[in-house]
Amino acid sequence: MAALIQREGLRVVVGLGKTGLSCVRFLRSLGYQVAVNDTRDNPPNLAELHAEFPEVVVSLGKLDEQLLLQAHEIISSPGISINEPELLSARLNAGIKIIGDIE
Repeated sequence: MAALIQREGLRVVVGLGKTGLSCVRFLRSLGYQVAVNDTRDNPPNLAELHAEFPEVVVSLGKLDEQLLLQAHEIISSPGISINEPELLSARLNAGIKIIGDIE
């Protein structure tokens, strides 16, 4: 089996719905370090995420500005406005690229 290439820069997936979990799977398959942030305390797919990717850092209950500011790139669910203060701070103050989860 080929070794997984570790790519640089943390990717933070915002939203752990179906597409959020799919994004985590895709990014991990490419060798990226991934973290997940969801505004819900108990989002869908949480148990599945922990079972498949126990190494993935998860922050729940609110947008986690400290986590977001560590990101090289943020992949956001369409259910989260990119105009949320924490995302605006990441984009405008730290220059972090934010893309939609379907991009």
